[in-house]
Amino acid sequence: ARVALATVLTDAGAHEEALEEMETAFRLSPAPPPHFYGFLGSTLFFNRLFDRAATALEKLRALQSPGWPQELAMVYAQLNRLQDARRQVDDILRHVSFANLAYHKILHAHQIRPADLEFRIESLRAAGLPAWPYNFKGDPALRLDADEVREVIFGRALRGGALPDKSPFFEEIQDTGAFARREPSALLTGTMRLSGDMLCQKIPARLLGRENCGYVYRNPKGTAAEHDGFIYVNATAVRYFSHAR
Repeated sequence: ARVALATVLTDAGAHEEALEEMETAFRLSPAPPPHFYGFLGSTLFFNRLFDRAATALEKLRALQSPGWPQELAMVYAQLNRLQDARRQVDDILRHVSFANLAYHKILHAHQIRPADLEFRIESLRAAGLPAWPYNFKGDPALRLDADEVREVIFGRALRGGALPDKSPFFEEIQDTGAFARREPSALLTGTMRLSGDMLCQKIPARLLGRENCGYVYRNPKGTAAEHDGFIYVNATAVRYFSHAR
């Protein structure tokens, strides 16, 4: 219960109180289960006690593979142990191939203090986690503005493939932004809207129903036959697509 309370206090930004609860939990549990060290490392990280955080997380890694590579990458980045941090990022990507900064920003959006979330993201950035899935880097000159995105996306049927293996999908989007997408393993529904030049989608069945925003690009090498005239990248996917005929 105290470990759970410490985790909630950390997400609420009450870091000193969280550490007090965590230390009490360890006093009450002289032989704690391995995952306690992960929670301890996270609590210590947000208290800026990086050496102690590294010790706790390395203890977890010794007891339980793969440990908590995200937290260990953040700690190593703050200790300027960048090669060690990069190895942890490689471990993250082995288990979640699309992992990226935008994804973790959504995944941890429940952190109350914006500064804490930014500290997390900047630490992962320093560790080498890519900004978008599969290290996608769009050309700003090819990025669509809001009016172009509206013309390309809304009221359209789209067909294409998603990285990493161009897995096929078919999608229909109404003028209102309501959409349905068929993938090999799922049929998903949700809504889309524009936020500036970003296209934001919300799917109740994914990401705890949180909004997932990204950009649409022209693909100069795309062809109608390959259904890849455009690219939409957000926190969970890179989708190549063209208008369905």
